Amino acid sequence: VRLAAAPMQALERAARRTGLTLGTVLHGAWALLLQRANANASTDVMFGSIASGRQGALAGIDSVCGLVAVTQPLRVRVPAEATVASWLRLLQMQMAELREHEHVPLAMVQQWSEVPADKRPMFDSIVVVGNYVGSDLTACRPAELDITEVEYVTQPLFAYTLFATVEPDLAVSLVYDKRRCAAATARRLLDEFMQLLADIGENPERRVGGLAAGATAAAGP
Repeated sequence: VRLAAAPMQALERAARRTGLTLGTVLHGAWALLLQRANANASTDVMFGSIASGRQGALAGIDSVCGLVAVTQPLRVRVPAEATVASWLRLLQMQMAELREHEHVPLAMVQQWSEVPADKRPMFDSIVVVGNYVGSDLTACRPAELDITEVEYVTQPLFAYTLFATVEPDLAVSLVYDKRRCAAATARRLLDEFMQLLADIGENPERRVGGLAAGATAAAGP
């Protein structure tokens, strides 16, 4: 789904005004959504965040060809009394610090953690934000090549995988594992996620705990 034009413009203005990237806002909205769904009402949530793998201090990374994306565990505390803007600024700083260690394999991180690898994964959802090759294939194709159809096939490794592209506009999809999640639940989560984005754009200075829950999403087809 795509965020409708008016809420998208409001979200971009709010992000610029508060010094936030859209990637930070997307990660924050997902963290808040997971916190709402947490049965034990914990203020902490954990999910995976996909990083390029090229921003760390790994020697020679600039000369490596191909995809080197990595999955990093992101633990987020969701403070109900903080303003959305101040909370997201802290999250943005946390994510910047995390990217300095993106060369560390996820398996090694789990070994260091208190989550036993043979018992359970560290998280069961991930967030992927970026610009994908194929979003505008006609712009870079040779003149003699006609592209008639593009299809992406994704095999879900987690209960939920949130994909978001931010250019030329914001498009979001939620891939889910049918063995663990119902289609109606996935659709409801996606709708609530889009509504959270609209609410953040409308007033980023409201309290985190004051964001509306369970409303109809401000999304277009």
